[in-house]
Amino acid sequence: MSMLADLFRLRPHSIRVRLFRDLALVILLTSGAVLALAASGATRTERSTARAYIERASQAAKDEFQSRMLPVDRRLRLVWEWGKAGLIDVGDRKTTLAKLAPVLEPLPVVASLVVADSEGRELMISRRRDEDGEADGWTTRALGLPKSKGRVLREQWSAERELLDSRWAELEGYVPTERPWFEGALELEGEDGVYRTEPYHFFELDRLGVTESMRWTSDDGTVHVVAFDLLLGNVFALVSEIEVGEGSETFLCDS
Repeated sequence: MSMLADLFRLRPHSIRVRLFRDLALVILLTSGAVLALAASGATRTERSTARAYIERASQAAKDEFQSRMLPVDRRLRLVWEWGKAGLIDVGDRKTTLAKLAPVLEPLPVVASLVVADSEGRELMISRRRDEDGEADGWTTRALGLPKSKGRVLREQWSAERELLDSRWAELEGYVPTERPWFEGALELEGEDGVYRTEPYHFFELDRLGVTESMRWTSDDGTVHVVAFDLLLGNVFALVSEIEVGEGSETFLCDS
């Protein structure tokens, strides 16, 4: 009988055969353990490396996103400062549009700018877009104007902010002071804070978005709120442009 067969017989015929058998088992078990430990160590190393890469990429994406959103926060605060200084009059659409349109022009992620107060007055400024989605002018919507009788005044303006069309319209069920961005701004402890809504459906567009808002109080006690509307689609498009490495992709996974 061959040596290999003798090694694993239930009853070995000699001490030498038994020693060979035991030695072979020890070698096999030891080799297997070493190989298993090596494989386990390699797996842990690979996982650790992958985890470190993902953490670095995530932080880089977060930093890049915050960097791109910083102009939004700065210009929101700029409009808030103008409002506190009494430089914004929602009743004077032409002058207010001339002041605030340049604020929106370099912020494609912002769909519209809204200034409202506790008396129910409001002015919304948004871009008007052509069939190709390119901005070709401005649209304003004003509430609480004298003799409005509960209606809103919708006006179309050219890219140079010249009035093209003006008409009164109904807007049932819309109350600025009951919107989440207005109520949220009122809940802030200080007037220099920024309130950010959870995603919600915009009233007229019926599309998901978020709104950032700030408030101030004028000398007569009227509370004013300025807000920037951001469509989630625009935010996602901004995120998708962020590159943190070759073969990587950036996406949002929370509110």
